Amino acid sequence: MNLKKEIDVIVTLNFQQRLEILKINSKCLRCNSQIIVKNGKENYVQRYRYKGCGKFFALFTNVVLEKTKWHWDIWIKVLKMTLNNYSLNVMKTVLVNDYGCRGISPKTIFLWKHRLIKAQRI
Repeated sequence: MNLKKEIDVIVTLNFQQRLEILKINSKCLRCNSQIIVKNGKENYVQRYRYKGCGKFFALFTNVVLEKTKWHWDIWIKVLKMTLNNYSLNVMKTVLVNDYGCRGISPKTIFLWKHRLIKAQRI
């Protein structure tokens, strides 16, 4: 396994651990079932199934961090900068200088900001 893949796996496992501690997706929105069984893994992501309705999910399902490979701490920093009305260019500078996010574009940061804003409204 190459280094980038190993880092991706570590970040994914870290996300899963944090979401598990926070009890994310511990209750089904469809049937209110709290009885959950493990149902295999897909790309190192643990899959689960609600016993009540049989719906499959991962801890990442329907959360702002779904389908992301960026570290949790970077998302927290983007959230703080969004709440403090930082400009996209300032946010990019901070992410590149403090977190080594080389090659990140203002468009990506813009999309992250709006993803976070939308999540706050729910």
